[in-house]
Amino acid sequence: ARLRVLLAMLQESSGDPTLIAKFEREIVEMDALVGELLAEARISAGAISRRELDVSDIVQECAERLGVTLTDTVPNAVLHGDPTLVSRAVTLLLDNAQKHGGGSIRVRVEPDGDELRLLVEDDGPGFEPADIPQLFDAFARGRGADADEHRGVGLGLYLVRRIAEAHG
Repeated sequence: ARLRVLLAMLQESSGDPTLIAKFEREIVEMDALVGELLAEARISAGAISRRELDVSDIVQECAERLGVTLTDTVPNAVLHGDPTLVSRAVTLLLDNAQKHGGGSIRVRVEPDGDELRLLVEDDGPGFEPADIPQLFDAFARGRGADADEHRGVGLGLYLVRRIAEAHG
């Protein structure tokens, strides 16, 4: 919050647009990291409050928040889960597809017995086969990730897995 106030002051004083853009990117990255760490803390503490959720609504809200256009409509499905954590997982998957997918993003929902499978597909190159075993580990990043890119620290898919496991 303090950084946002300082950024607003810099913007009002007609500061350097390049510097302002860098500040904005850093604040967005810090917000995302704090959100991911708080979600992990909630899971570790068992602070999950479940209720009936419409998966289609959650996917649409997360897509709108990120500015992601989905190529297909998501079928209606009901899930008993924590709305904050499920939204975080969907946001992370959509954000990952947006950053690395290169094109259209499709979301499918498939019932699988007592479980619900949410599939996010994109037109990106996919993962290197050697990276697949550790994709869902904390701080893991694919080989194609440049060290200086502002695309996260490798907690996204780890957190998606933790949220899915916490929901059974």
